[in-house]
Amino acid sequence: MKTALFCFGIAFVFVLALGGDALAGQFKTMASVPNGGTLYAYSSPMSFGPAMEMEVFEFLSTSVADNYRCRIVQNRTNRPLTIRLIGVNGTVVGSCTAPTGGGSCVTPTFSLVPNLKFFCLVSTYNPAPVALGGWYQMGVQRP
Repeated sequence: MKTALFCFGIAFVFVLALGGDALAGQFKTMASVPNGGTLYAYSSPMSFGPAMEMEVFEFLSTSVADNYRCRIVQNRTNRPLTIRLIGVNGTVVGSCTAPTGGGSCVTPTFSLVPNLKFFCLVSTYNPAPVALGGWYQMGVQRP
């Protein structure tokens, strides 16, 4: 009996750990940013309760130190969107907020160390759920 309960308990833990839908926002890995170029992505974010689910766009820096920045190209979510450039140690390197109605913004440009992954994190605030069917376009630039 103890063995059966133990096996049931282990199976239950695996179901909890591996099954079910994630409640967090989107995590997207982007390709390397071309020199002097921009990688773009569109997103139709969802809200979870009173705020947008945060979305993370991961990108790999090149093999040499270079300058990068994150940007919101167009905001059609009905809420101001903040985009943050996140360093490898989790610090916010730079940020900006794009207003509603198609607004845009660009973070300051920073020199990033080579061959590491960095994030552009997009979010609203509490209480600021996004409109159903709303969308935005973001970009990672290497000016």
